[in-house]
Amino acid sequence: MVHVAIVAGRGKIKVGDSVWMATGADAEVGTQVRVIGQDGSTLHVEKVE
Repeated sequence: MVHVAIVAGRGKIKVGDSVWMATGADAEVGTQVRVIGQDGSTLHVEKVE
C-alpha cells in the first residue's frame, strides 16, 4: 500500500511493518500496489487494478 504518495515516479510504500522507497506510476496514499522488482533498497511497483 502506498504510504507516501508516489509523485514524479518516487514515493514510499508499506510492506508489513516496514516502509520502503518505491518507484512507479504516480499514486495517491492508500493505493494498493504490487512489487514487480527491486533495486537495492528501492522497490519497483505497479498499481493493482
